[in-house]
Amino acid sequence: MAEGETPSSAAATAAAAPVLAAVASLQTYSSALSAFTSAWRALYSDATALDSTLASRLEGFSELDLLCSAMDGAGLRAYLTEHRDALQDSSLPALDAALLVAPDPGRLVLSAAAGFCRAPPSEAGAKVACRLLVDLLDRLRALGVKPSPEARDEARAIAADWKRSKRIGPQAVLKKETIAFLLLVGAFGLVDDVGGASELLDLVVSVSSRERAVEAFVGLGIDLEKHMPVFIHTMIKKGKQLEAVKFIQALNLVEKYPLLPVLRSYISDAAKAGNMIRIRGDDSACQTEADAKERMLLGVLQKFIKDQKLEELPILEVVKQRLAQLEKKSVERKRAASAAIEAAHEVSKKIQKQEEQQLQVQSSMRSQVPGVSNLYQVASSQNIIPAISPSPLSQHPVGIKNQTLNTPPVQTRYGGLADYYGLSSGRPRPDSVSPGSSVTSAHTSSRSKLYSADPLAAVSRASDKKGSSYNYSLSSMSTYNP
Repeated sequence: MAEGETPSSAAATAAAAPVLAAVASLQTYSSALSAFTSAWRALYSDATALDSTLASRLEGFSELDLLCSAMDGAGLRAYLTEHRDALQDSSLPALDAALLVAPDPGRLVLSAAAGFCRAPPSEAGAKVACRLLVDLLDRLRALGVKPSPEARDEARAIAADWKRSKRIGPQAVLKKETIAFLLLVGAFGLVDDVGGASELLDLVVSVSSRERAVEAFVGLGIDLEKHMPVFIHTMIKKGKQLEAVKFIQALNLVEKYPLLPVLRSYISDAAKAGNMIRIRGDDSACQTEADAKERMLLGVLQKFIKDQKLEELPILEVVKQRLAQLEKKSVERKRAASAAIEAAHEVSKKIQKQEEQQLQVQSSMRSQVPGVSNLYQVASSQNIIPAISPSPLSQHPVGIKNQTLNTPPVQTRYGGLADYYGLSSGRPRPDSVSPGSSVTSAHTSSRSKLYSADPLAAVSRASDKKGSSYNYSLSSMSTYNP
């Protein structure tokens, strides 16, 4: 305790000491807080200035530019899918400028089309992705961008996987995939890495009818002097003469490869196509089908010549002459078919008329010969058909009906065959008729001849004798009982 300090004041001083220490510490923190506040204000000011600077520097850059500058392939694909107008002719300069902003445009394009080249053909949106890749590869080629080694390595791996998938070539489901593959190979210089020029030319032939085939072919950068003759020959051999003409014209090679022989080869193939149908048969249907096939092919050639403005070639006159010949053959064939139908109708009418006349004659004979129901007997009784002479091989008569047909026409005065043969006991025999009767001597002569030729005549003459062992029956003329 200090001198003169009372106990109560000493206790108050001891109690105030911690408070003074806390105030001193608070003053220390206050100065630190003041320094922090000052530092925060300076940082905020710097951040605001930097943001303003960045905003001023980024002013004029579009979203497309920012995506390309950031090498955001997925963002670029989404943007182009949503904004299809960015791939229109009026917007292509903006896309080209954005691609040039990218640190590596080749890798950016491959990133934007990532997954498509290795995806199965049934994947949804494959056509959209393929079209997107084609458009971006076109822009790379138009800009003349030389791919970096990293981009070329990635493109080589993609092309190898794509080729192994067998989604390209003559059997490709999506023909545009082959076009995209050829553009990829040309843009990244991969001709030697995917099988060489010969294999790639086969792919070009398989898609030669596509609109982009010539561009894809040119983009490969192959030696035309070396490979063009084989290419044209392959096209002609595969029946793609019109496509070969397009390539020759597009490459300005008409002087080296004249068009006239190529088009004549097309006409020859059209004739062969028709002949392949004609050899199936000589009937009119095959000939008509063959002519129609050849006419169709020549019509395609005729339209192609006009579209390509090749009317000055003499081949057009050859096409017109052949079409005229086919038309003439068609008219003659139709005329012959019509004449054959007319002749068939005339024959049918004559046959029908003869049948009607025959029915009328038969009806008339039926009405003139009462009691006769058999038309064949009616014809015999009216002497419509000639008598059938007995066969020399026949030894026995078959029946009275057959014998009746072998005799001249006989009057029905006696009431039946029994009377004629003298088998009726109630009527006089024919040979007992008086000379003044209605039966002529010719009839008697005929009957005598009949008796001499027919073994049954003896039966009829002996039928009245006593003790005869023969039983005569009208229902069984060819049998007897001993």
